[in-house]
Amino acid sequence: CTENKIFGTVHTGAYNHMHNTQAYGSRHLQVAEWHTYALQWEEEGLQWFVDGELFGSFAPTHRSSEKWPFSQDFYLILNLAVGGAWGGSCLHGNGPSCAPGSEFSQGQVMEVDYARVYKV
Repeated sequence: CTENKIFGTVHTGAYNHMHNTQAYGSRHLQVAEWHTYALQWEEEGLQWFVDGELFGSFAPTHRSSEKWPFSQDFYLILNLAVGGAWGGSCLHGNGPSCAPGSEFSQGQVMEVDYARVYKV
């Protein structure tokens, strides 16, 4: 729970926060400014970029469907995930980050200028 921090996160049966096995990359930046985010999804792994700079990657050595379910078509979902169990008790020592009265209990906005998908 750090202000101005972004994450690129994998959610699979084997890698997720409910099992404390999450796989992610993160980076500090001014989130109130415009940035270009990218996910490079290839057969051997995933790479997350912001403003052209790599900030995380994921490439499991074993390709079971629990660890690598990405060998099929998916829908693109853009979302703003705030609060819940991941944030924990991190804001001023109070309850979860989605608790009433926390900064994240206020309205949040995600503005998207464009989204592009390329298949190569």
